[in-house]
Amino acid sequence: MPRPGTAGEEGRRTGLRAGAADVLFWLRTSVWSQLYDGFDRRHGTDTGGTIPLQRLGIRHSSAKFGVRYQAIGAGVFREALRSLPPGLEARNFTFVDLGCGKGRALLLARDFGFKQIVGLELSAVLAEAARANLEKT
Repeated sequence: MPRPGTAGEEGRRTGLRAGAADVLFWLRTSVWSQLYDGFDRRHGTDTGGTIPLQRLGIRHSSAKFGVRYQAIGAGVFREALRSLPPGLEARNFTFVDLGCGKGRALLLARDFGFKQIVGLELSAVLAEAARANLEKT
């Protein structure tokens, strides 16, 4: 068993040093997001950044299929929705985002006028961020 403050079997740090490192990581990620992400600057949200999956504390078996959190680009999202067949009206459908992260796709989908938007997320940290971002706008 690793002692506190050292790398564990899965490469996770434990103990107080890891806590401080995690706080610094989250601060740096949030600051980066606010400074460099135009979407977040324009909307007053925090959806940007890249977060390695192991930093999110996901304990679900599906976590093995993931790599990181990274928001979709707004332009890519809008282009994808605009490419749907003509005649499909968003107001007749529910938008579901599996792995919604901090909620950027949900915010963008809301602009398209879907009847309802639903986000599902395994990370409690990201789910809370998504809720906060949706409340801001």
